[in-house]
Amino acid sequence: MAIALKRLPMVSPAAERLLRRPGIEAWVSVARFWEIAIKTRLGKLDPGLP
Repeated sequence: MAIALKRLPMVSPAAERLLRRPGIEAWVSVARFWEIAIKTRLGKLDPGLP
């Protein structure tokens, strides 16, 4: 969620409200984490994490 919340300008206002709602439960496919890892390794994505 840290990546999604950091890049909120890239999502619609409705999606931002949902992501910021307290207690929201977000489900993410393991494939998304794999994709993030690959794109980060290739230099196509900066997840902004230490």
